[in-house]
Amino acid sequence: MYLTGPEISQLERRFGRPRQAVLAYEIPNEEYSFIRSTQRDQRAHDVTAFIPHEGQIAVIQKPSYPEGAWRVPSGGISKGESFEEGLQREVREETGLSVAMNRYLYRVHVRFVAGEDTIDWTTHVVEALLTEPPPEELRPEDTREIVAARFLDWETLLGPVRELLIAAPSGGLTYRAHLHDLVYRYYATPEA
Repeated sequence: MYLTGPEISQLERRFGRPRQAVLAYEIPNEEYSFIRSTQRDQRAHDVTAFIPHEGQIAVIQKPSYPEGAWRVPSGGISKGESFEEGLQREVREETGLSVAMNRYLYRVHVRFVAGEDTIDWTTHVVEALLTEPPPEELRPEDTREIVAARFLDWETLLGPVRELLIAAPSGGLTYRAHLHDLVYRYYATPEA
C-alpha cells in the first residue's frame, strides 16, 4: 500500500479522525482475480468519495453493473501521488467533477474471501465538495470504465439501488451498498 502512517495522520489532522469499520465478504473467483489485477505495486486501498449537491450524491455506473445499479465514485491513489491529488483525479475521471476534500468520514478494513484465498483491503471514505458548479449532465472522462454518472437522492440510493447492489452476485457490490449505509448513518448521527 502506498499510503503511509504519516500521510494518514496528516489527513486526520486536516480533515478529522474517521470512524472505523471492519467488514468481510465472500466473493466469486472471477471477482477475486479482478481485485488482484488492480493491485499494481501492492496497492490494497481505495478512496471512496461522497460528493453532495442539493440533497443528492454523485454516483457512477460501470458497464458490468446490473441496469439501475449505481454507487459512489472510488479509485486508487497512484504511487507518488498525494491523497488529495488521487481523490481529485479519480473523481474527475469517473464523474467529470472538480472537488476538494472536506471530511475524512470512515476508514473501512475489509477482507474479501474466495475459497482459501483472501485479500485485505482498506477503503478511505471521504466527503468531497464541488469546487465549481456541476454541468447539467455529468460527463465521465474515463468512458471505458464508467458508462454514466449522475446525482441521485439518498432515498433511491438506499432503496431500489441498494436492493440491486445486494442482489447482484458480487461481494464487491454488496460492500459498496454497505458503504452507502455507513455514510448515511454517519450523517444521521454525527456525534456517534
